[in-house]
Order: sequence, then C-alpha cells, then structure tokens
Amino acid sequence: MATPSIIVLGVYRPHISARVYRQQYRVTGSDQYTKSHFRELVLIEAVIDQIDGRFKMVELGQPYTRGDYKDHFQYASKGV
Repeated sequence: MATPSIIVLGVYRPHISARVYRQQYRVTGSDQYTKSHFRELVLIEAVIDQIDGRFKMVELGQPYTRGDYKDHFQYASKGV
C-alpha cells in the first residue's frame, strides 16, 4: 500500500467580494466583527495523494468558538 502524503502548495489571503462581506455581515451584525472574521482568514492550497476510504474532506477543519458570534465548524471544501 502506498503511503498517503500531503503537499502544501500555498497559503493565501483571499479577496473578499462585497457580496461575501454582506453575507458575513448578516451573520455578525457588525462591521467590527465582520472585519475581524476576515482578518485571520487564509486559504490553504494542497495536493493530497494516495488516500484511501478513511480520508474524509469534511473532517479537515476547525471549530469556531471565539464567542463573538454563534459557534460553528469551518471545514475544507474539495477543489477540482
């Protein structure tokens, strides 16, 4: 069996469109909290190779529990 691997290609600060900002504002109800939300946001681009059925994209993530608005789980999305 081949060994699974992950190669991080880059870490980026995303461009936040006005539409996305407004959607987040509806969650936070505050410019301060919305700006704070996006201040620490990064996208991680990676290639994962030789995975098997145990690998679940939805399990790659982190809980959001800072307390400045409703707790939720931020998770990875599958690219092309």
